[in-house]
Amino acid sequence: MQVEICPEDYKLKNKYICPIKISNKVDQCIKNIADRNGFVKYHIEKKEFSTNGGNYLGLLYEVNVNGHTNEGKKELNIFVKSILTGDKDLEILSVQDIYQTEMFAYKVLLKVFDELQEEANVPPKERYKMVKSYEESDAEVIIMENVAKKGFRTGHRMDVPSLQFAEKAIAELAKFHSFAFVLKVKLPDFFEEQIKTRKAPYNAGEQWQGLAQSMNKIVMENIDDRVKERVEKIYENIGERFTSYYKAESLGKCLCHGDYRPNNILTKTIDGEITELIPVDYQLMYYGCPIIDFLYFIMVCTDKPFRKAHLMHLKNVYHMTMTRFLKYFDLDINDFYSREDFEKDYERTLGYGLVYSLIFLPFMFASEDDVPDLTKDDIANLSITVDERYKSRIQGISNMEEKGNTKMDESVDTLPQNLQNHMENIAKNEGFITYKITSKNLSTKGGSYMGILYEVNIKGKTKDEDKETNIFIKNIVTDEQMKIYSVTDVFAKEAFVYTELSKIFTELQKEANIPNEERFQMAKSYEECNSKSIILENLGKRGFKVYDRMETIPLDYAEMCVQQLGKLHGLSMVFQEKRPDYFNKHVATMKQPFIFEEDWYGFVENMYNYSVNLLNSDVKERVGQKVKEKVNNYPKYINDTSGVCTFCHGDYKHNNIMVKEDDGKLKEVVTIDFQISHYGCPILDFLYLIFNGTDQEFRKKHLTDLKDLYYGTMEKFLSRFEMDIRKIFPRIEFERVYKEKLDFGLMINVFYVPFLFAAADEAPDVAKETLSTLSFNVDSRFTSRFRGVVDDFIQWGYL
Repeated sequence: MQVEICPEDYKLKNKYICPIKISNKVDQCIKNIADRNGFVKYHIEKKEFSTNGGNYLGLLYEVNVNGHTNEGKKELNIFVKSILTGDKDLEILSVQDIYQTEMFAYKVLLKVFDELQEEANVPPKERYKMVKSYEESDAEVIIMENVAKKGFRTGHRMDVPSLQFAEKAIAELAKFHSFAFVLKVKLPDFFEEQIKTRKAPYNAGEQWQGLAQSMNKIVMENIDDRVKERVEKIYENIGERFTSYYKAESLGKCLCHGDYRPNNILTKTIDGEITELIPVDYQLMYYGCPIIDFLYFIMVCTDKPFRKAHLMHLKNVYHMTMTRFLKYFDLDINDFYSREDFEKDYERTLGYGLVYSLIFLPFMFASEDDVPDLTKDDIANLSITVDERYKSRIQGISNMEEKGNTKMDESVDTLPQNLQNHMENIAKNEGFITYKITSKNLSTKGGSYMGILYEVNIKGKTKDEDKETNIFIKNIVTDEQMKIYSVTDVFAKEAFVYTELSKIFTELQKEANIPNEERFQMAKSYEECNSKSIILENLGKRGFKVYDRMETIPLDYAEMCVQQLGKLHGLSMVFQEKRPDYFNKHVATMKQPFIFEEDWYGFVENMYNYSVNLLNSDVKERVGQKVKEKVNNYPKYINDTSGVCTFCHGDYKHNNIMVKEDDGKLKEVVTIDFQISHYGCPILDFLYLIFNGTDQEFRKKHLTDLKDLYYGTMEKFLSRFEMDIRKIFPRIEFERVYKEKLDFGLMINVFYVPFLFAAADEAPDVAKETLSTLSFNVDSRFTSRFRGVVDDFIQWGYL
């Protein structure tokens, strides 16, 4: 065997670039790896490796083995991290201990993770990935595959990442945290011995105060005078404050990464899209509160505008990913880390973000030719030249108030900047002279799949009085087209309904002198409403609410909903008669939003398989195939505009119809959420309401009466405009179409209604999940609901 070691003639450029003199031990490890990979002749090339100031505790090497095996030419690309030993020990953490930790991660944990994911049949694209390591790794040297040769790169430590990167990074973090829960159940002994015993690497002591002293100087030079006194107080005993977060109890303790930041996250990008993401560098791994990892990432790599726009969304991404990932292992998130527990942990741990930033953020912004050597430099007198970007970053973070020792609120609104601007405009238009705007993110408990919801209150004074304006906002989730419809299109459609159609509806009803209480009711929209943000009055502040989406709707409520629907469809007929040019151009051209292609049919097949398996075996055997045939007619039904057509709501179900009660009695209902609206058969809206919100017993008692009420309401409403429904939609034709379309109710119960019964914290992300394999927990009440629907259609002769 011939071996050639390339000459080591590279010069050391910066402190953080490793010296080319590789130890004899590492040389021997590389030779062993080459032998094991079948090389018979090869040479070893060693290159200096820079992380642009991203590494402080190790010497980094890039090693390429080129040569021949018996099968032909071969190349190995290897990355080596060797322990950095300084003139004195670090008191704040042990370098030896953290190398032991990383060796465990790559040599033991990686294999365990892979085995668990393989056993659970986690799809390859959904798996948590780690870089391949070599068995020669030990507590002094970590030897891994150099994936940079495969096109992987790290982000720059000073740059604010893209939202795409942040979403994928947070999703991977959630998967990593989930493994502790999986191990607790699947490998309890391993969990108790190897996971639960891993302590945070930091130690409070005198060296902390020296480090704090050095960082205090840098921070004070870069923050506003108004917050200096407050920040100065936080530096008192900052070492104890910092380490207390690692020791604090958590409702969802798990294995934490400990150093989760962009330059410890490798990404591969094709045509601007991140196709793969792999976290690295597990030296600071420990068992503790998962929120610390989350906040570490957020505070290290994002600025104030990014947090304003995306923090709430990333929290949702984190918990939803954990929920979905645990399902692969047949585990329920609520048994380990419910959304409620997650939010409690988040609230009491939020202060960590500020404390961490005051100590370590300067290192992230150290100029690349001025990176300190923590094992040699005097920590109490560290001098770091920080990049100019540090100033705005630390100023954004220093606007945080610590409450006690473990809780802190950031003075960052939940609203993105564009929405803040809209709120300022509304305040001016509403006549406010002085005012305060407050906002919060809302949950619909599984009721919304396409938007992030906000509640905004503007409170202050006009020239005449005290005033409060309450606003509801639905902000677009993504500009990307979903698998089965375009989110941008449905938001644009809803904006059109609120900004244009609602005005025409009001004008038509005013012209006919329809009393306010007898009109079709819609929420007030603001001029700022647009195709990205639906901005409406907050009906909740006026006493409106929605009924539980899983419960059967009350009869009096059903009657009011049917009457409102009759008015909406009647109003569409009036619209077409009174303003035909506008109607034909803007309404008759409104198409349903669904894309009936491969993804749609995969989704339907998946939901059919789920729903039909809820039937008793004899019923399934007898009518299962017929149900499938009915479901396949859905595109035909929804696209049919051959008969009597009107403006249709498209999603007319009870959690899109708000109700106001007075002393327990229904007073008013208002229809909301027009994203799926289109021009089509009005009877489908009626059936959609009935089969989303009622059970078999309700339909037996009330379906015929509600159908009569619906037609009668249209008839009466049209008469107010001196129009005769018999000339537009004769009763005999209405009954014929009703009978022809009735099985639409069966179709939607197969693939839509299960979403109504999704667990509140498990609403599936239909924008990102593979629809043909979509899986989520459905409440047990859906089983009886679906069986009742199928039984109805058997009795009615459709199956």
